[in-house]
Amino acid sequence: RCPVYVFKFRIFAPVLSGLESRDDLALLRDDAGWPTFALVGTRAYQSSVGLLVLWDLRAAQPREVWRLANFFEETPELHIGVHGATSYGFEGLDFLPGGGEIPHALAVAHDRNFAPSWLLRVGAAGDIVGKRYHPGHLRDVLVLDEYRVVVSGVSNRLCAHGKPPCDQEEVVWLVPPPTADERTEFLPGCGGTPTTGTGRGYSWPA
Repeated sequence: RCPVYVFKFRIFAPVLSGLESRDDLALLRDDAGWPTFALVGTRAYQSSVGLLVLWDLRAAQPREVWRLANFFEETPELHIGVHGATSYGFEGLDFLPGGGEIPHALAVAHDRNFAPSWLLRVGAAGDIVGKRYHPGHLRDVLVLDEYRVVVSGVSNRLCAHGKPPCDQEEVVWLVPPPTADERTEFLPGCGGTPTTGTGRGYSWPA
């Protein structure tokens, strides 16, 4: 006899991307602990861009709900002479609580050179409903509730007009998730667009 938990893990094989890149996986579970949705992200790899895919696991076979494969946003910092973005991949995945039948998702999109980064809020149809810019490399996202998320990574340009190379700093933010129609920057702001109005940030030498 096969234990039930062995059967539960078999569903993940067709969910993962199979691309020649590292997959990042976030699971949403029901009250009984069964996975209901899987969010899969891949990093940009050589000449291929990364993918972000939401799978519905509630039926007998996983069903792809949406696929985001064409995200690109130029760095707003071109006026200070930093390199432009080239190709984006995804990691740092999590789900936002609340909402409708299809959950909203959070993901970090970062350039293949690991900077810059965008914290994306993706809606039920796979559309980007809000985003927040960071000049360095964000890696991890942890959702505390629908109003607070923790985001961490590495920054090399914490100064408002700093040009690389700058000293590396480990950074952690406690901020609200991006809202609908938001396009802002993490503090202190390097690209000339609005910064997040609330939240707290911490940094220390890498």
